[in-house]
Amino acid sequence: MKKYSFTIAGKKYEVEIASIEGGNASVSVNGKSYTVTLDGAPEAASGPAAEAPSAPSHSEDLQASASHSGPAPESAPQASPSSKETAVPSPMQGTVVEVKVAEGQAVKSGDTVIVIESMKMEVEIASTADGVVKAVKVSKGDQLEEGQTVVIIA
Repeated sequence: MKKYSFTIAGKKYEVEIASIEGGNASVSVNGKSYTVTLDGAPEAASGPAAEAPSAPSHSEDLQASASHSGPAPESAPQASPSSKETAVPSPMQGTVVEVKVAEGQAVKSGDTVIVIESMKMEVEIASTADGVVKAVKVSKGDQLEEGQTVVIIA
């Protein structure tokens, strides 16, 4: 079971993903269970996912995505369901000050791939997997959002 923490419009949500089958996921949001449909996933044969009777007031902001979610900084990045790729997310908002890797470069888990500036501090973003850099999604000077993919490792 994977656990995530989201803050949306100032309200904190604790999300646990119990299982993912086809295009549906069984999740718990602040202790309440839901079945949700993942954006971009093939439709499940059993029909549409159950609607949440009392979804959070900002539910339009809570779209699930298999390739880009907003995990807490300590969480593992999401792997693409169709391959063995790992997306490395930014743990916070910031500005890219240095890109330390290039496409095709081999990296090990823990290697610094990007350096950002956030709140007047430099923060190193580390690879979370061993592999080869498939794509660098940011450039020096780019503004990042928390959870935004910066590098894809294959």
